[in-house]
Amino acid sequence: MNKREELLEECLARLAAGESVESCLADYPEQVEWLRPYLTAAHQLHNLPTQQPRPAADQALQRRLRQAARCLEVDQPNPLPVHFVEEPIMKNITRFLKQWLPRIVVAGTAVALLIIVITQFVNPQTFLSDSDAEPVVESLPANITTVGDTTITLEADLTADPGEVPLYRAVPEPIPTTPEEALAWAQAFGLTEPQVYRPQNESDPGIYVLGSDGQRLIFLSYGGFGQINYAFPAVGRLDGEPLPFAQAAEAATAFLSAHNLLPADYFIEPALGDNGPIRQVLIQPAAEGGIIGGDSGLRLGVNAAGQVVHASLSQLQLEPAGTTTVISAEAAYQDLLDSRNVLGSTYSRMTTAGDGYRIYWSPTPTWEVGQTVDVTGYLHVLVHAQTGVPLVELSGPDQASYLLSGEDLATIAEQAQQGAVRVQGMVTVQNGPNGWQVAVENWQSVTPDEFSAPCFIGTLTRTEGVARFVSDAGDEFGLPNAPEDIAAAEQIEVCAAPAESGTDLAWYHISVPPQGPGIPPGGVVSEQMVVVEEAVEVAVTRVVVEQVGEGGEEGGSGIVEAIPLPAPTAEFIEPTDPYEIGDEVTLTGVVQLFRIINEDGEERLEATFRNDGDQGEATYPLTYPLLASPELLEEMAEFHELHIRVYGRIVPLPDTEMFMMPHLSQAIEVVSFDRPWPEERMERFLGHASIEEIEGKQVLVFIDHATDQQYVITPLDVPPQAYEHDPMLQEEQILLTGIVHPTDSFGGLPLLERRGTSAGPDVAAATDVSELPVYDHDRIPVIDESHMAPRDGVAGVLHGDVIIERVELLYPYQPQPAPYGSDAEEPETTLLEPVWAFYGRSADGTEQFIIRVKAVAGN
Repeated sequence: MNKREELLEECLARLAAGESVESCLADYPEQVEWLRPYLTAAHQLHNLPTQQPRPAADQALQRRLRQAARCLEVDQPNPLPVHFVEEPIMKNITRFLKQWLPRIVVAGTAVALLIIVITQFVNPQTFLSDSDAEPVVESLPANITTVGDTTITLEADLTADPGEVPLYRAVPEPIPTTPEEALAWAQAFGLTEPQVYRPQNESDPGIYVLGSDGQRLIFLSYGGFGQINYAFPAVGRLDGEPLPFAQAAEAATAFLSAHNLLPADYFIEPALGDNGPIRQVLIQPAAEGGIIGGDSGLRLGVNAAGQVVHASLSQLQLEPAGTTTVISAEAAYQDLLDSRNVLGSTYSRMTTAGDGYRIYWSPTPTWEVGQTVDVTGYLHVLVHAQTGVPLVELSGPDQASYLLSGEDLATIAEQAQQGAVRVQGMVTVQNGPNGWQVAVENWQSVTPDEFSAPCFIGTLTRTEGVARFVSDAGDEFGLPNAPEDIAAAEQIEVCAAPAESGTDLAWYHISVPPQGPGIPPGGVVSEQMVVVEEAVEVAVTRVVVEQVGEGGEEGGSGIVEAIPLPAPTAEFIEPTDPYEIGDEVTLTGVVQLFRIINEDGEERLEATFRNDGDQGEATYPLTYPLLASPELLEEMAEFHELHIRVYGRIVPLPDTEMFMMPHLSQAIEVVSFDRPWPEERMERFLGHASIEEIEGKQVLVFIDHATDQQYVITPLDVPPQAYEHDPMLQEEQILLTGIVHPTDSFGGLPLLERRGTSAGPDVAAATDVSELPVYDHDRIPVIDESHMAPRDGVAGVLHGDVIIERVELLYPYQPQPAPYGSDAEEPETTLLEPVWAFYGRSADGTEQFIIRVKAVAGN
């Protein structure tokens, strides 16, 4: 023991003998400041009545204790959101509880006042600041395990025994579906002078309730599912450093409490990936047995002033559904180490520790009532549910908003479907720090070329106090009103109105570091789900694929890009290898390439090949990795997304994992390749789509408006219900980019494989594809591996030095979509089964993860 521990031992013994706290402190006046919290906590715990706790209550209490501990986080310039327990004060508290509580008569109800122990140490700085004093405690022994290249430090306590826990059935709380129900909900919420609106677009399922101060509620109901969202746009762009999480959490819980939406028992934490300018607070409801996780939480965004900017307010109703036996956390941890029974993971890669993400907005407009303004932006039109009067809101790229009024409002509202508008008028009312009402005097439509806000990456320079921006492309601009705390030579991203090199930029916001090539403000979050059925594992990963290049598709063009997603086939047949290892093959198919950048900045090309030929018994084209020399792959790059003919032999998959791994166990070792159809190219079409029956099969057909030629969209085995919400079927005219197969057809119609689908007012008005911008659908995707979740390692995600900070029994909730073709309007009841969730981070704080391990015992 050190001297302080000896002193604490003596005073605790005197308390146990009946002495008072003050009598002990009187004998050691120089030690009062650090000693009083320990003795006060021990005295209060000693005097509580004895009562045995229920196991479930004990678990809930442990969660509350850990949660209270997190609120003692010592704020740093850019605190990492899940790094709560590294502070010395927390180690002191943990050491005190483990060493001394067994010596005190601690009753079941006394556990509830363990929070007292925490609150006695709210101001620990004087206790820790004496650099000459010997350490109060040494670090607790850590449970450290090394598996391969991974060293895992376990900081969480694990239960050693299995146990019985409840099961629940969950159903979302009903969502208002009529204006009357929405108004009643908004009034109970406390919205000021609420008015109910419907979207101008009748296909939009939302009901909007707007308060007189700019706060709003949005009720969305579709297909048996619903959402309740809150937004306060007027405070969304306040400048300043993000709040420490403890303060953001306090603001979030106060907001929910004020609106009677705070769960009776809950667990609060940063949303995974939270390190942006708006702090993301996740409040998960808790039930007897564990936390209700997944999509059941209340998620709130809190700005630098402690105001809630947006929130998801949907909640669940739970019903008991019996009990089940779960394995112990110790057993689940061993499964994690063995990469066994791992059900999935969520992973986030953050900006480098200490390199906090910063965003700056251009100075807020300072309009005054009676002033004439000239503003440009896009329109959002709502229609009053009772009067039918339109509410027209113009939003500029600087995030200022303007409610428009005037005699020509109905005509202006029609322009919402056509693009941006420019408005001149007089300010009549200021609605908030960044919102005004404007009486329109003149207005005109604006083309995308006239109104856009492209973003540029480059470097800030300062000469004699004058800030300039030099883009990576070599263009130089003036940067008026540049924030003073951006250092010279710092890499930044500037979003601004188009300008000629040498002129000043009218910038809207600046991001540091740039979002483009770097990690975005919320980090890169990927989820991996492993479905285990009959010993067959299928991994599904959501990743971020970064298209690197100048310009891009941003910039207010009014064109919405729809990325086609894989749709379920009518019947899935497990793929089989139609070839034997060593077979020499000559195959024709589409080649896709990926330019991979590893963590050392080195580039390589990888290629996959979708075979047009023999598919065995599979109902879809088989895909093979192509193994070829770097020189040969560079030659293929010219024909990305087009047909090639490869000459080679079938070989086993390589031992080293590639970025795109197919379901097959084979690859093609390529000797050479050529083009079977040299004239094949990516083409663009203006037309519309519909579902047609051809040869007894319902297929998606595209009609080219220029030639009236019909094409059948591939793949052919997609059920028509999969296209129910496809934008192709919602628009009278779309821009489709794709490849017409040179030889194959169906029902006498050529096959068209689409690469991209665009829609919007400019597409609707176009008479020829030459009038629309060209998007690089044939550009090779660039994948930066440093921004992505690992695809191997312990539990499929862990590498290097990692720390598991806590372990929870989690009841994950994921709403299940209605089956294709279903007319269900009521949400389905979901059985919630528990899993063990391991929460942790990398030792350097740049990565966060949650790993879910099977908890239910047996099969």
